[in-house]
Amino acid sequence: MTQEEIEKIIITGLRAEKSLNEIHKELQSEHDVKMTFMDLRLLSADLDIDWDALEPEPEVVEEDPAAEAAKAEMLNEGTPGLHVEVSKITRPDAALSGSVSFPSGLSGEWTLDHYGQLGMDLGDTEAQPSEEEMMDFQNELRRQLGG
Repeated sequence: MTQEEIEKIIITGLRAEKSLNEIHKELQSEHDVKMTFMDLRLLSADLDIDWDALEPEPEVVEEDPAAEAAKAEMLNEGTPGLHVEVSKITRPDAALSGSVSFPSGLSGEWTLDHYGQLGMDLGDTEAQPSEEEMMDFQNELRRQLGG
């Protein structure tokens, strides 16, 4: 079998959306052409083929707007009404800092010092979030920080 015939088989197989592995098996079993898989890869790379045309188009899936909103809410909020933000600017006295607003209406700033101690400034020294709100805050902060 000539080199041109082998190239035609490869091109035909690629246009039929066959994998190189399938083409390699076909060349060996049906055409009795012995070549390594690497040789096939190198040969196919040298062929004049529009590889982009052979790539399948990505399938566009339209989602229901309600489902998208629910998914966004699940990703952004572990607890309804709890909003935790990590500041991009690090305060000099903290390893991390940011803002928080609790479902109860309390809001303020939080800091995490270099020893891992969490601090909270809600503006009013008497104001305190509930124990459940603090647990939800810590879980959300841990989730946002990737831990």
